[in-house]
Amino acid sequence: MRLCILGFMGAGKSSLGKLISSRLKLPFIDLDDYIEAKESLSISEIFKQKGQTAFREIENNCLREVLDLETAIISLGGGTPCTTDNISLIKEKSLSLFIDLPVNMLFNRLKNARRPRPLIQDLNEKELKTFIENKMLERRPYYSQANKHVHASKDAIDEVLNWLSTNKH
Repeated sequence: MRLCILGFMGAGKSSLGKLISSRLKLPFIDLDDYIEAKESLSISEIFKQKGQTAFREIENNCLREVLDLETAIISLGGGTPCTTDNISLIKEKSLSLFIDLPVNMLFNRLKNARRPRPLIQDLNEKELKTFIENKMLERRPYYSQANKHVHASKDAIDEVLNWLSTNKH
């Protein structure tokens, strides 16, 4: 089984992915960590040295690699499903899960965690809130194509595990 976890930065994709991975005893891959290991650079350094366009090309190539694995729980970057043919690849080669959080909750999670995130690290709080609102409007059509949508709650892991038990990919 391959499961891709989609959602905005700060939604909890990696945290939920690690829980699912642990419960199902399947490998966990954070796509950003995979990219950093492959490039020997942090995401921020890739953005600075090569630019966003080059980053998205690297990201697409790495996504293709991890989607070729037989089994994996894969946490995607927030913009991964929204570029090139990524959402088509995700839908073709995996089950997908969208963690859907309200803008205010994302803002509260991100306002003190901007530093390692190149798209938001230089924004003040007002700019950050506007950025989240605008990006969610732009990205929601991609995220909404996921097979399953969940909201942040203590029951999310059980809801996802029950869903996965009836859906294999």
